Parts: sequence; C-alpha cells; structure tokens
Amino acid sequence: MANSEKAERTRQLREKRIATVMKDSGWSYDQALAHMEEVKKKYGILFGTYAVYKLWRFPTEEIPEKLQQFREAEKAKREPYVRRVMEQSGLSYEDAEAHLKKIKKETGCKYKEYVNYNLWNWPEETLSRVANTSYTAKISKKYNKNPIFVAICNNKYWTNYYFHSFIRRAWCVNTKISESKFMELFKDSSRIIYKPIDGIGGADIKTFNLADGDVHAVYEELSKLPDGVVEEFIKQHHKINEFGNSSVNTVRVVTIVTKEETPEGVKKNVDIAYVAFRIGQGSSVVDNLHSGGCSVVVDKDTGIVISNGADLIGNYYERHPDSGLKYKGFEIPYFEEIKKFVYEACQLEMVEGNIGWDIAISETGPVLVEVNVGPGVVLIQAPYSEIHFGCKDILDKYL
Repeated sequence: MANSEKAERTRQLREKRIATVMKDSGWSYDQALAHMEEVKKKYGILFGTYAVYKLWRFPTEEIPEKLQQFREAEKAKREPYVRRVMEQSGLSYEDAEAHLKKIKKETGCKYKEYVNYNLWNWPEETLSRVANTSYTAKISKKYNKNPIFVAICNNKYWTNYYFHSFIRRAWCVNTKISESKFMELFKDSSRIIYKPIDGIGGADIKTFNLADGDVHAVYEELSKLPDGVVEEFIKQHHKINEFGNSSVNTVRVVTIVTKEETPEGVKKNVDIAYVAFRIGQGSSVVDNLHSGGCSVVVDKDTGIVISNGADLIGNYYERHPDSGLKYKGFEIPYFEEIKKFVYEACQLEMVEGNIGWDIAISETGPVLVEVNVGPGVVLIQAPYSEIHFGCKDILDKYL
C-alpha cells in the first residue's frame, strides 16, 4: 500500500472515531476532537480506545482509572472462555488468551462464539467465513424493516393472536381468563406450559400437570405469574419423541421474505435460507441451546439430517446423549408439509424479513411454536464448525 493510501485510511479511521464520539456524546466536532487529543497527550490513550470505552463520560483526571476498571472487567469476562479453550486445546493460558483476542480482532467473533465453534483448531484461512452475530445482524438490518411485524414477533401474545390458525392448540393469557373459562379451555389437556410474554431462550418457562386433578391450584399459581401465554403442551410425533420426551423438539426454518410490486398486486418472494433441528437433553422441557439442548443441520430439500449434533460449549454428538439415537440420516417427519406450512404463514400481510419459524411436529403435522425476527445462525454454525465450514458461504447471497 502506498504511503498516500495508508495516510488516507488513517485519516478516515480517525474521522470515523471522532464521528462516533460526536454521536454518542452530543458534542460538536471541535469539542470531541479537543478532548480526544487532550486525553491522548496526557495518557497516551488512542482515539479508538477512547471511542470504544466512551471515555467522554468521565472527568479527564478519572479516565486512566476508569479505563483500567473496564479492562479488568473485560479480563474477568474473558476468563471462563480462556479456561474452556485451555481444556479443549491444551494451549497455555497466555496462548489461549492471545488467540481469543486475535480472532476477535480479525473476525469480529465474540469469545462465546470462539468457544461455541472451537475456533482454536480452525485453519487460519477458513476463519473469515464464520457467520458471527455481527454478520447476521447485517442480514437482519437489511430485511427486518417493518417495526410492527417485529413487535408482533417479540410478544408471544401477539404472535399467537396473529398466527392463530397456525398455532393449532388451546392457549390463553394467564392473567386475562376466568377460572371457569380456563377449566373449559384445558379440560382435555393433561399438561400445559407457561411462557412469559417477552421471554427469550426458554427462560422462565414453567410446565403444569393437570392430570393430577388440582386444576384450581394450577390456575391460582398461574394467575400470580407475570403476563404470559399458557398453552396446551404439544404431543409430538412418535419419531421425534424417540430422541426424548421431556422437551418439545422443534424444526427451525429460516426464511427471507420480501415483497414485490407487480401489475397483479403485491407478490411475496419466500426463500428458505437454511433448516435446523433442535433437540433437548436431560430433563429440560425446552430444546433451546441456551438451556442445554443441541442442534443439527437439516438438508432443506430432503428433510434429512446431514450433521452431527452440537451444543453451545463446543461439544459434538454423533448420537443423542440420552436416547443413543443417531442424528445423521434421521428424516424429519412431514417435511414437505412443514415447508408448505411456512410458505402459507409467509403469505399473511404483515410477514416480511429475515424470519426463523420454530415448528413442532405432531402426529398429524406441523404446529407453530414461535416466530423469531433476525434469528442467529448458531443453530447451523455450531454443528458445521465440526468440519470447519463457515456459514457465510450459505448466507452471503442475502447481503
């Protein structure tokens, strides 16, 4: 690179960092530049460090101490990831920490992603192909431009209400139903599940057994919980149940849905980007990876599992840890019906964007569990990491 080009890149980077401080602080250009230069002259703190840690928030004399506190907090946050890498790789503490920091700087992968995907043993030339959270955020930003639809998907009540014909089971809001109506609604249900209105990752989910007969006690307990949806527990297909019957195991179908104006009206373009299958482990009632489950990649044309399983701490599984059932080669029941089901849901007026459809499979076909806007790619990047395959190769065409 010629000296003039290098100087121009340095100038652009400097201006970008000044602009970041202006945006965050509300300062003018001259105010931001003056303070950044003062801090650099006094303490040797570069513009990039100043901008990242938002050092404009503090009196000048307190900045070195604040920066040290931030760095110590970062190190403490990094510690468990470093230890995990040491266990898996045999690297020393210093080498594991150095590689974590190097890969974060070069690829943007967070420490947890480094551990999720065992990046310590990837060939250097393949690391740039890892689809990390900042990469998938770009896809979400490009396609998820309808704030109303985003709000619908982020609220379980509105999700169930808007997609009511795809829910296919009894449900209600725990704080908006009388006891008599609750008993009538779930009279044929032996088990129900409560989900907070805005819960994510399977957090704070509770299940209740109605077969014991004390429905009044269940209703009383539910009425005291924060607003949430109560649903009949899905009885899943017997082939899915063979993996384990504690959790409802779901298929995640990720679509890119765009609208096109035609002479005949608005046309929906629906493209399936990828498909994954999530399986719970142990006694967990949910299949989320954040709750200890694992995921596998599903061929989006055939519905056949094409990878081993992977969890969120870098472990791979040829077979389900509890049932011993092999993952690769498993055929998802009703797969063609699932794709048709998702396509039909995409035709609803408000639906557009980068969407993850969580589908359970009953003995009679697909059932909608949840709709996610801007779904992460961890469900396929984790299992694909076993063979060092970066999912940018699948998703680049959407950017």
